[in-house]
Amino acid sequence: MVKRRKEFFEVTLNEIEAFAKKRGLAVEFTKVAEAKEYRETLAMRSQVRTSAAQAPEALPASLFGNAGVQTA
Repeated sequence: MVKRRKEFFEVTLNEIEAFAKKRGLAVEFTKVAEAKEYRETLAMRSQVRTSAAQAPEALPASLFGNAGVQTA
């Protein structure tokens, strides 16, 4: 079953960790998640930006939101 409802809270991971420790709870926190798909996406975007910088006429600057891509 997929939980489609996402809930967001205004609290940091450090605050949650302090709360848990204060109450003597045995929990483990991962502060750097693997996020494999996210990191793959970043790598692919970086490759596209590098390619665009080498051949700016091949891709419009608007594709990158004018993020440092210059056209000739």
